[in-house]
Amino acid sequence: MNRTAYLDETDVARILRDRLVLGDTDAGLGNELAINQLIAHHSVIFKPDSLLVWVSTSPWQLGKYIAYDLNKIFNLRFEDAGHEIYSAERDIPADTFLFSHPYRQFERFRKMSRELRELKSRGQSLPVGFANGYMGTNPRFYLTYVNLCEYYNEMENYDQALQYCNLALDCRLPGLDEKKDLMAIKEKLIKKLHNGHSRD
Repeated sequence: MNRTAYLDETDVARILRDRLVLGDTDAGLGNELAINQLIAHHSVIFKPDSLLVWVSTSPWQLGKYIAYDLNKIFNLRFEDAGHEIYSAERDIPADTFLFSHPYRQFERFRKMSRELRELKSRGQSLPVGFANGYMGTNPRFYLTYVNLCEYYNEMENYDQALQYCNLALDCRLPGLDEKKDLMAIKEKLIKKLHNGHSRD
């Protein structure tokens, strides 16, 4: 906010859509440290002095912000009910990120994350190239590697699980709790490997 002397509604929308973490660093799409974690249903921008409101549309604040002029709304007559009440000429356009390759990769990351959970729950092997393809969808996000670590841990391939645990620890983590949890997982995996409890 300090970078701009005066913030208009477009500047505020840009801030609410910011996917980078502190220091303008890319820590992966969906990271909790970002303002836009790509999980929010809505955000609302208020301009109290002129009674204007903008409400975001899906997905995750990336669609256009629809404008409402509260002066008009508060003066509506009963017979106006049933008509559109937004002010389309004041809408804030959708984020261009929505039409980009990184956004399509993030959609693929979400889809592959679901597939990975299903494969883990059924105890099935990953298709050839799945892990590399999955890492390519969101390579800077720690959860990419945590998910793979959990899969291989469940499959009792502790060597692979440890590799992905280390990759997760190399990423920008949301906080000390996540680091502590990952270090505990790492310690357990090392013990299992020392005791010879791993299968390919």
